[in-house]
Amino acid sequence: MLENNKRDPTLSTVTRIAEALHVPVGLLFVLAADQSELGAIDEHVADQLMQSALASLGASANMTAQVGGHYG
Repeated sequence: MLENNKRDPTLSTVTRIAEALHVPVGLLFVLAADQSELGAIDEHVADQLMQSALASLGASANMTAQVGGHYG
């Protein structure tokens, strides 16, 4: 439902998701932002930031799996 904008998660839900992913809550907000919400940030720069953030998420997930054998 969240992907289709049919529901607004509470901050506590977003916080739990961030904790499970081992990322800052703010990162999730940046990844979910529309270009109009990013203000004066150039679209190309925003895309690069988001790609970096996604790569960081992947690296974090891989490290968690290798060290702990599970995700959370």
